[in-house]
Amino acid sequence: AAVTFAENMDGTLAFMNKVFDGCTALKTINLPIQTTSIYSDGNIFTGCTALESITVSAGNSKYLTDNGSLYAKNDENTALTLCTYVKAPSELTVPAAVNGLSVAAIGPMVFQKNSTLTSVTIPTSVTTVDRMAFDGCSNLKTVVLQCETAPTLGSYAFTDLAAGSVIYVA
Repeated sequence: AAVTFAENMDGTLAFMNKVFDGCTALKTINLPIQTTSIYSDGNIFTGCTALESITVSAGNSKYLTDNGSLYAKNDENTALTLCTYVKAPSELTVPAAVNGLSVAAIGPMVFQKNSTLTSVTIPTSVTTVDRMAFDGCSNLKTVVLQCETAPTLGSYAFTDLAAGSVIYVA
């Protein structure tokens, strides 16, 4: 299934927590120009196991996509938060920058209950790993934090990982 919203340059569109939670048929979605908020308390696409791509209409000042994954710009337009990562490979390196902006945070529940991930590398640019970002990643065995100062971790950021998992720090 595909979801596309009508464009309305004079309006606003805000999504609340987990609005598409468990939509296993959702494959593609376009967020229109007027999208101003995806509720920051959680990933609105949790449980969307068929999701292949997210696009954002040109001219949206808050969000952008890269390889189908969704990022939010900070208020100063100087850094990004990873909101949703689409089709994560088993071995993932989170990008340090997208479209010239530093990826500074991994948002809440981005990878929650992802059973594909076996290893993830988090670049030095990331200073925050939000709550439940990797919670329940049952096959995640290796996490590499490239930063010399540990990022700020939200509650349950790395809970219920694979047995014997290891988190490496520089």
